[in-house]
Amino acid sequence: TLRFLRVDGWNGERFPQWGIHQLPNLVSVDIGNCKRCRNILPFSGLPHIKTLCVKNCAELDLWDVKDEDGDAGKGNSVNSSTWPCMKSLELLSLLGVSKLQSLPSG
Repeated sequence: TLRFLRVDGWNGERFPQWGIHQLPNLVSVDIGNCKRCRNILPFSGLPHIKTLCVKNCAELDLWDVKDEDGDAGKGNSVNSSTWPCMKSLELLSLLGVSKLQSLPSG
């Protein structure tokens, strides 16, 4: 099973929704140099994530998350009960994402 994922240079504005939930054993995600990306991956299906690094994603301005029912939440509208990966997250690194409006709380 895949435990580490690095995305470098994704050229789309949004990440595809299909793949991340098929990787429930991820413990580390590194996203970088995605110059056009405006919306980060939904991490609600990653209960074991420990490290999340996002760097040099200049257009990133929205961090949408989905609760277990698939309902979208934005920014601080969620917590660790609706976004389980926040319980395991040990390191969050954000560099070069100055347009990001808010973060999930928990």
